[in-house]
Amino acid sequence: MGKGIWRNAHVLTVMVGFIALIILCTGSPSNDVWAQDLPGGSYQRTCRNCTADGTTLRCECSWKSQYSSTSLNYTKCQDGSIWNEKSKLMCTPGSDFPAGSYKQTCGNCSDDGSRLTCQCKYKGNYSTTSLWYGLCESQIWNQNGKLKCDPRGSFKRSCGSIDWNEFRIQAVCKTKKGKTSGTTLNNWIGCFGDIANCDGHLNCGGCP
Repeated sequence: MGKGIWRNAHVLTVMVGFIALIILCTGSPSNDVWAQDLPGGSYQRTCRNCTADGTTLRCECSWKSQYSSTSLNYTKCQDGSIWNEKSKLMCTPGSDFPAGSYKQTCGNCSDDGSRLTCQCKYKGNYSTTSLWYGLCESQIWNQNGKLKCDPRGSFKRSCGSIDWNEFRIQAVCKTKKGKTSGTTLNNWIGCFGDIANCDGHLNCGGCP
């Protein structure tokens, strides 16, 4: 009889110990960052109450001793690149984005297939900037918080102050007499040939 009681007590002790071990290993929901369940990055040192659902990371992140709620779609981030930028989650764009050095100083990028939008750093602050990169013939860089690239076309050899959006290109181009003229080319997206400076005027397909 005594041996039976001892045996049952031993089995109970083993079961209790096993249950305690499971609880210790798995834990329960808390305010801590659970690194094994979250995408990697230095944000884990300054953010709390983080959750991730496979697409969006949500945290409370600190800046100047204050915590603020912030979220980030991390599906196109470089692995392990997420950081806390003044209570805002940011990440380095991954390989799905156009190539360029902008990735070193820009974050939280999106790409709709023709326009690249990022938050780029200048003088310690990040601001939103966009570039219609279908006109680019070079890689993209961050210039004073703006996304930039070298445009395709011969016009750039004799034009300056070049800027464009999805509808038009604007530039200041030299004329044959050496003067300068402001000029605009509409619907550049439909121009598949050379974009030329024709005596101070932008023209698709070269000069007549």
